[in-house]
Amino acid sequence: MLSPQELFWLYLNNIKNIGARRFAKLYFKYRTKEAFLEGIERGDQELIFLSAEILTEIKNGAWKTPCDRMINYMVEHAINAVFYSSPEYPPQLREIDAPPPILYYIGDFSFVQEPCIAIIGSRRATRYGRECAEKFSGTLAENGICVVSGMADGVDGYSHEAALACGGKTIAILGGGVDFIYPASNAALYRKIAENGLILSEYPLATRPQKENFPQRNRLIIGLSRCLLVVEAGMPSGTMITVDFAVEQNKSVFAVPGNITSPSSEGTNYLIKNGCLCALSPEDILMEFGIYKTEEKKKFKLPENLEPLQKQILEMLEIEDLPAEKIENSLQADINEINTALMMLEIAGYIKQFPGREYSLCR
Repeated sequence: MLSPQELFWLYLNNIKNIGARRFAKLYFKYRTKEAFLEGIERGDQELIFLSAEILTEIKNGAWKTPCDRMINYMVEHAINAVFYSSPEYPPQLREIDAPPPILYYIGDFSFVQEPCIAIIGSRRATRYGRECAEKFSGTLAENGICVVSGMADGVDGYSHEAALACGGKTIAILGGGVDFIYPASNAALYRKIAENGLILSEYPLATRPQKENFPQRNRLIIGLSRCLLVVEAGMPSGTMITVDFAVEQNKSVFAVPGNITSPSSEGTNYLIKNGCLCALSPEDILMEFGIYKTEEKKKFKLPENLEPLQKQILEMLEIEDLPAEKIENSLQADINEINTALMMLEIAGYIKQFPGREYSLCR
């Protein structure tokens, strides 16, 4: 239940075009509704942007009507708000530059109290980037680490999905309102996180994401997290701005090395070359959280009742990923039979196909 003071600031925060930075300045300067009203009477320079209509609404108390509508909307959409003055406000966000006065959220807010890691990377992740994001995020989530990211396409989305897939915890911090799904292609992921994780934003309701919002959003991703993992990044990229936030906040930065000829790994390789920690396995990061494990290579167990040709293919893919052409050239069998075997194995979920007809074992 929000206090009268909090309701007033909630109303003010959702005035169109007030902006997150301006609102923060007003909140931390005035703190109370009464002080704000005194500022209006004095004609404070910071308040001249308010229209005559809004000023009248504030002075005569009519602001309560639109605020009631807003609260009804929030209840209908399971949206909550936590204020800087509240004991529930994450203490780690109080320490960052320009902490947000209000955090809007959908889901389980207790996740902010968990040990967290930020995982970020390219929106146009390669197959390698996807596999690394899923491997690191899944293993860390299985070990009780909450995965924090921005719900963008690519590495962000894969990281959230992997954490959810193993029953782990994940937080999506948005560059718009918590009720605005962006990108639209991640609508299904948004619903999963809303039901099983936490969606968080400092931006007012129904705010459309703007380009300038994302660097601001990223400071919260880092602020909530103990360390940062960069899975895949080009040069230059927005990911590097987030790395700067991590350095400013004295957080450890890990990077997954990549192919030196791949533009998608230029950023991560650059980070490692310039002193960031090299992450070769999730165990490297678990140690940051005081969790020490020996990585065990899982032996793939061949399913029973396979046809001989299918068994041969799985044995080949256990050693390395292979394109269809190499599989066809290595086996003494009719090409149509090989393609049928590949199709049946893929349908059964034993293998997966990537662009260029390259096949990988599903372990």
